[in-house]
Amino acid sequence: MELFCSAFSFVCWAITPKAEVAGRTYTVKHGDTLWQIAQTYLGKGSRYTEIVKLSGLKSNVLYTGQELQIPEK
Repeated sequence: MELFCSAFSFVCWAITPKAEVAGRTYTVKHGDTLWQIAQTYLGKGSRYTEIVKLSGLKSNVLYTGQELQIPEK
């Protein structure tokens, strides 16, 4: 955590840096499915739930250009 203080007032605030995500990033292409991406990068399509969780997805719907986090094998 880092502490920042304003030079012009008596206000300080703490900022917690965002944790680094272990793994890789994948950009969704037209026609991609979570199952296919998991099969390609994780070896089993059934591991798509790991991508969903790590990427913080609220549904299984993908959009072209969307960034997904791929866990380490």
